[in-house]
Amino acid sequence: MAHITVLSNMNDDEVFTFAQKIRAPYDLVAKIKQMRWLLVAHFAFDRIITPTDATLMMQSGFDGVFIGHEVFAWLNLLRMFGTLWRQARMLNHV
Repeated sequence: MAHITVLSNMNDDEVFTFAQKIRAPYDLVAKIKQMRWLLVAHFAFDRIITPTDATLMMQSGFDGVFIGHEVFAWLNLLRMFGTLWRQARMLNHV
């Protein structure tokens, strides 16, 4: 978190130099500076299967969750994705 605080106090030239130093795309570093937050997605190999799993991961503080391939075996795939989306939106409004 301290690095993001330092980044947020940099001017544009310093941000550009910092992005080059860490070999990161300038646009990404500038976006992190603007948001003052580093987006974190969680990769859980074959473990995020149900809407409840995804909601629990997002409650843990992850900004995004990649779901397992098992969800594609569900017969009503559209309904399941709709449930995932609704739970994620409800979580963001709490």
